[in-house]
Amino acid sequence: MASSKEANWNLNSDLKTVTLTLLTDPPVTMIFDLTAVEDLLKGLGTIRASMKPEVSPQFPMGQKVEAVPDPAWMTEPDLMGGDSLFHIRDPRYG
Repeated sequence: MASSKEANWNLNSDLKTVTLTLLTDPPVTMIFDLTAVEDLLKGLGTIRASMKPEVSPQFPMGQKVEAVPDPAWMTEPDLMGGDSLFHIRDPRYG
């Protein structure tokens, strides 16, 4: 469970859905399936990329991170631009 003053997130016992409860008066509850969670992550990522302050392109040394040990990765050529694409599989974000 993840919670804040405004919301509680819970993975349901079926391990296939998530319940979000907004701690409003009255509380509002929404249930998300896998596709909805992935769409939410993609949408929030797109919005975050436009927000200020921007995400720094630099990684400060010594910062605390929640890393994924030995993630799956691959590279492939970008057919449109000719650059290299670097894919990292993160179990939290796909």
